[in-house]
Amino acid sequence: MTEGQPPTHMSREQLDEIVAKCKRDVEKNPRNFAAHHDLGVAYMEMREFDEAIKYLEAATQLDPRNPSAWYLLGIARAEKMQLDEAIDTWKHVLKLNPRHAGSHHFLGKIYALKGMLDAAGFHFRKAIEIQPEPRYPLAHVYLGEVYLAKGERDKAIEIWQEALRLQPDNSRLRANLAGAYLDNRDIGKAIEESQKALELGEDTATVHYNLGLALGAVGHLDESIDHLKRSIELDPADPRAYVNLGEMHAMRKDMDEAIKSWEKALEINPQQLDAIFDIGVSKAQQGDIDGAMKQWQAALEIDPNYMRALINVGAVKAMNSDFDGALTYWGKAAEIDPNNPDIHLQLGGLHLKRGDLDQAQDAADKALALDRQTARPLLLQGTVALRRGDYEAAAAAWAEANARDANFALTDVVFIRTAIGPDELAKLSDHVRRSRNKAAQEAVTAVQSIQKLSAEQAEKARH
Repeated sequence: MTEGQPPTHMSREQLDEIVAKCKRDVEKNPRNFAAHHDLGVAYMEMREFDEAIKYLEAATQLDPRNPSAWYLLGIARAEKMQLDEAIDTWKHVLKLNPRHAGSHHFLGKIYALKGMLDAAGFHFRKAIEIQPEPRYPLAHVYLGEVYLAKGERDKAIEIWQEALRLQPDNSRLRANLAGAYLDNRDIGKAIEESQKALELGEDTATVHYNLGLALGAVGHLDESIDHLKRSIELDPADPRAYVNLGEMHAMRKDMDEAIKSWEKALEINPQQLDAIFDIGVSKAQQGDIDGAMKQWQAALEIDPNYMRALINVGAVKAMNSDFDGALTYWGKAAEIDPNNPDIHLQLGGLHLKRGDLDQAQDAADKALALDRQTARPLLLQGTVALRRGDYEAAAAAWAEANARDANFALTDVVFIRTAIGPDELAKLSDHVRRSRNKAAQEAVTAVQSIQKLSAEQAEKARH
């Protein structure tokens, strides 16, 4: 009867017999605790919770120190959605027996339902501490879901892996792990766990959806589309599946099917931001920039903080030399996501083009603090130094950029073409040649090669 325990499998006739016998016992002795307790249990099995509450309350009055009656009374009250009363009841159980794992478990469930995640996590952890290896590791499952709701994916994965040690054939655990791995961009494990969940019978929309996304991320587009279609079959009301199905069709260059999927998502939810955005991207790819901007602006009317639209609108404005407009959109994006180095790089490039070197330097420093792996922040930092005439600092930054990525210049062709003047670059080249700094010279040569290639392409375009 209680969650995580095997069902009694009693027939209605058997339960009716128990009820009749216990009622006779109560008539003979109104203070018969066992009869009241068993009547409560039988009515709970019959899902007649009002009757269950009546007899279990009587049992708690007859033997106030018996935690079992209180515990079951809490479950019956929770089934009637008397949540606060259920919480008080299980807290009373814990006063009688602080190591009552079941009460901790159910308190965790109710607190999670009420959105009180810290309290839910505390009680699930206590349940696991008291009963670390249960037959059914439901507290582990729920604790992982609490961690996931709090954004603590690594903790969720850790507790679910422990639960799988206890119950390796738990399909729900496999499905949950797949979703967490997908969020962590561990695509191989996301695919593996999704496939295991399906093998174990977890043929749900969520499993197919996650597997479709994971397969798409590694370029298996046909399989991705098949799983996303299956997800839609199982849950045709979820617009996200249509959005992602459209994106997979777009990756296959099947734009008619892509647009059909996005339009279907908007039929379900006219404010589905990703569908609106993706239609805008398709228009931009066809050269209809005005149409794309209308789509992205429409998305921002629904959600002014929608990052993808903020970034793309800013990019179009920057492309059209509307630097003030671009700064407005990218500045807001930086406020929303201050830990995104790419946004700081975009802002730094804009400030550089406007001649705001202090602000460009600040943006470069922020990007570098957030990204210690790639070369892009160093390219920007060195370019700011070059614009100031500080050739030694520029050479050092570019040399380090080249050490991080020998192809660093290829990743920022547009920036190099628009932000670094040939005269400035020539002066830097002369400086590093005289200083005999081989690493810096290699970096400058790489940038010069990009500039030369860009100039040759521009000359061909004119002819």
